[in-house]
This record gives sequence, C-alpha cells and structure tokens, in this order.
Amino acid sequence: MRNIWKIRLLLWMRDWVFVALVLLLPILFMLVMGAAGSFEPQPVIAVAVADEDRTDYSKLVIERFSGKEGLRVIQGSESDVKKLAETYKVEAAFVIRKGFKEAILNEEIRERIDVFKNPGSLSYGILEEMLGSEVARLSANAEAANMAVRVYREYELSPVPEAALWERVRAYTDAQWEPKPLLTLEEKKWTADRMPKVANVVPVSSALLAGIGILLVLLMLLLLLSSAWLIEEREAGILRRARSVPGMLGKLYMGSVLAQLTIAAVVVLFCAGIAYAGFGTGLLPHPLLYVLLAVYMVTASGIGMAIAVHVRSSGQLAAAAPLAAILTGFVGGCFWAFLPVPDALAMLALCTPQGWALSGVKEWLAGESVRGFETAGGVLLLMGILLHVYSFWRVQAKKA
Repeated sequence: MRNIWKIRLLLWMRDWVFVALVLLLPILFMLVMGAAGSFEPQPVIAVAVADEDRTDYSKLVIERFSGKEGLRVIQGSESDVKKLAETYKVEAAFVIRKGFKEAILNEEIRERIDVFKNPGSLSYGILEEMLGSEVARLSANAEAANMAVRVYREYELSPVPEAALWERVRAYTDAQWEPKPLLTLEEKKWTADRMPKVANVVPVSSALLAGIGILLVLLMLLLLLSSAWLIEEREAGILRRARSVPGMLGKLYMGSVLAQLTIAAVVVLFCAGIAYAGFGTGLLPHPLLYVLLAVYMVTASGIGMAIAVHVRSSGQLAAAAPLAAILTGFVGGCFWAFLPVPDALAMLALCTPQGWALSGVKEWLAGESVRGFETAGGVLLLMGILLHVYSFWRVQAKKA
C-alpha cells in the first residue's frame, strides 16, 4: 500500500495541471481571507470632509468631529473627498455647503451638508449621526438664543443690546453640553452569551470563519477532482488485473485514497501558513479542530469515490466536481460562515458535510458544547466510512 501511495503522489507531481490546481487553491484562500477582513471591526474609521462655507461655524463642526474617538478626518475640496469615497479610501465624504452658518443662525439647516458614501460602506449611517450631533448642537444654541431675543423684544425686557443678549444665551446653552449632553445614546456590543444559539453567531474573527468556509469548499473540489484516478485505472485495465490478485484491489484503493488525503493535507498546511504569515491568525486554534478537518476530508474523498464509480469518463467527473463542490458549499453555509443565519438555513446546512464541519467548528470555538463538536465529528466519520465502503463494494463487484 505504501508503494501505491508513493507512485500515486509521483504521478500527480508529474501532472502540471494538477500541480497548478494545488497551488491555486491556497491563492484563492488568501484572496477570500483578505476580502473577509473588510468585515472586521476597524480601530480607526477614515472619513473626508470638504468645507465650502469656510466660516467659524463650519470650522468648529469639523474640529469637534475630528476629535471624536476612532475617527480620522481628511479635509479637501469637494472633488477630492468625492474621489476618496468612490475609490474606497474613506467610509464616507461630507461636503459642508456655502451658507451653512447663515442657515444655522436662521434655523434652516436642511440640505446644507451633502453625504457621499462608498458602495461598500458599513458605517456611513453612524458617521452621519456623529456629524449631525455637532450640527444639532450649534442649531440648538442658535435657536435658544433667537427665542430669548424674540421674547425680550416682545416684552421690552432687554436692558442690554440684543447682540450681547444673543451671545450670552448661546454661550449658556452651549455650556449645557459639557461635560456631556443632556441626552446621550448608549451603544452596547452584543456578544455570543447574549445571542440565542451558537450555530448562528460565533464571537470569532469573520476573516477566520470565512477562511474556514472557503477551505472546506476548496478541499471538496480537490478531493472530487483527484478521485479521477479510479476512472483512469479502470480505463487502463488496472482494476481488472488488481482483482485477479488477492488483496491487491484493497491496497490499490487504500493507497490511492491516502494519497488524496496527503495532497489535501498539504493544501491545509499551505493555507495555515498563509493565515499565520499574512493575517496573524491560526487557521484552527485547537488541534482537535484539525482532527475534525481530517475527518471531513475522509468524507469528501468518499463523496468523490462514490461519484467516480458511477461516471464513465474523467471529463464527466471534471464537469461534475465544481458544481458539486459549489452547491454543497452554498447549502452548507461556507460562503457566509461569519454571518448569522436563520435556524431553518442552519438546519438545511446539516444536509451537507460542510454544514456538519462548520457546525462542529462553531460549537468548539464558542465553547458551548463539546457534545455538539463530537456529534459533528461522528456524523462526518460515519458518512465517510459508509461512502468508502459503498465505493469499494462497487469496484470489487466489477460495477465500476
């Protein structure tokens, strides 16, 4: 069996198309990890502001906005800030129109600030509220001062000039915002212990879960395509000759499947190295999760062998493998592993090996239930054994 394992690996190493596939899979993994990183909480949010009014009021708004924690404000012209938003350099761009101060003083502030967000922005709404709070502060101050002037004017109560009265009321109103406003909004981050079920929300890196999800799809694709060895051996008459030697067929089958799993393990090592070197995170934070991944690979190879015993040519297998990998990955939730899903979709995902693998990973990472992790591993192992037993029976019975 060891010799068959070595020969199978050597044959694959000489196939430049197969080698290119093995090298391409970690590259795809790296791209997905990088893309999913955009969903991570960022320590600083970049935002651009253009000041066309150029008054003390607009400058004060920008100054206070820039002082907000977690923001990096970039100032420029209207065209500059729009370009920054369009090229994803900032989350949003704000343009303070000319006449802003005059509108504040006259209590007419609508449509004096324009907002331009980049198409992928997730936080522009919060940024609008943060900037709007500073505008509301100036507006409230001006409104209170205007009202005081009107009341004093109506009842002829003012012993001082109206300008001095207006400034005194404005300053008093503005002082009420310190050390904090009279009304505040408290923001809380919901964690897994406050969510209903771990299968839907897991408190780990979104890039990590996205990487695990796409890795499951890539491993499925690799193991399905590498199952073509059975078709090639059948067409070359090697299966027929192996049946004539007692025990040879079993060694051929086991050695070739072990070679498949070896190649898959190499891809996992490449991806783990990319995750550590490029993103500063381990692919799987616990050794038992690698055991679960190994059991998943056994199941995926069993699916590949079960398909290979039924198709007539390598071309048919090559056509079916991508469809099967993508379809099962889609249903299994691999493409949105880091997003919460409804319970109905979580149950549907368990119709696929990817769904069970992700369920086991999430159960372990969340620390909710070791039994759930063991159940996922047990189901995958049982599926893999049954599929390989069925495939070998087909081969041995001359039906493949």
